Amino acid sequence: MRKDEIVTIISLEDLHKADVNMQTIVFIGNSTSFTYLDFMVTPRGYKDKI
Repeated sequence: MRKDEIVTIISLEDLHKADVNMQTIVFIGNSTSFTYLDFMVTPRGYKDKI
C-alpha cells in the first residue's frame, strides 16, 4: 500500500460520483461478488462445475 492510499468499495452505479484520478484502479465484480470485512470477494465458480 502507498502512503495515504484509500480503498473504497462502491457500486458501479455510483462510480461517476467517486474521486478518481490516473492512479485509480477499478475492479469490477459480477452478480456473485460480495463484501467480506473490507474486501470484495468474487467466487471463482468451481463449485458449480463439479
